[in-house]
Amino acid sequence: MKKYLLMMTSVLIVTMVVSLQSAVLASENGSIEIGGYIESGSGNTMCHIIYDANGGKGGYTGADIASGEADTILPLNDTGIVYADFDFYEWNTEAEGNGICYKPGDKITLYGDITLYAQWTATAKTTALESTKQTMVSGSAKTGDLSSIAVWVTVFSVSLVILGTMFSLVYRKQDK
Repeated sequence: MKKYLLMMTSVLIVTMVVSLQSAVLASENGSIEIGGYIESGSGNTMCHIIYDANGGKGGYTGADIASGEADTILPLNDTGIVYADFDFYEWNTEAEGNGICYKPGDKITLYGDITLYAQWTATAKTTALESTKQTMVSGSAKTGDLSSIAVWVTVFSVSLVILGTMFSLVYRKQDK
């Protein structure tokens, strides 16, 4: 009975760790997008522009807009998003800036939720600071680097599987 309990506990722990790893990877961009919803009783799909800080602080979800209707892109000041020592220059549909660019005041027709990522340029002060950080880090993972967190979660989960297997083998020998 003990061996089955340990095996089930190991499976449960591994499942939880894998779920945690998936959650970390899903939130890598800082936000999780959810499609438009149906407003109760209206039959209209409601859409939103989701403004992502993309490295900065804050975030904002625009007003309910019926699918097929246009909305106006907000200026940064209206979203509450800030990024110390960085200057905002546009919104983009891709975090890296490789998507469609939008300026405040542009119109966009919505057919579902869309996330717009703030695009930033570093000030001279920030550029010097980043250069110093790179020298101090010298190739190791920076604090908050989600890829390094995913690696550690994977290592941890494999360690738990090995530990669970070892306990399972020990209890099997004792049951015989």
